[in-house]
Amino acid sequence: MAAEKKDEPKKEEIKYKKDDNIQFKVKDDELTGTIRWIGESEKWDKGIWIGIELDSENLTYGHNGYFNQERFFGCPANHGIYIREEQIIKINDSKNNDDKDKK
Repeated sequence: MAAEKKDEPKKEEIKYKKDDNIQFKVKDDELTGTIRWIGESEKWDKGIWIGIELDSENLTYGHNGYFNQERFFGCPANHGIYIREEQIIKINDSKNNDDKDKK
């Protein structure tokens, strides 16, 4: 029997969805970007991770959606980052958001 892939968490596990444009915190920096991937991987710490395409290039944190030679989402070089849900500050107003008061 094949192992079940855990790339889409149950809806009650996370308040956000793909294509939400969010503001989030990494160390002392506040950044903005769009959620491109939500899931788990054996490549890093357990739990749900969120792949973000940054609104602007970031040479400190940015990558292109790959982690450990595996692509989880695609974006231009230096525009990708993985975060945890607790790092999200808010959802920004956007045509893709039906519920702006998720957090």
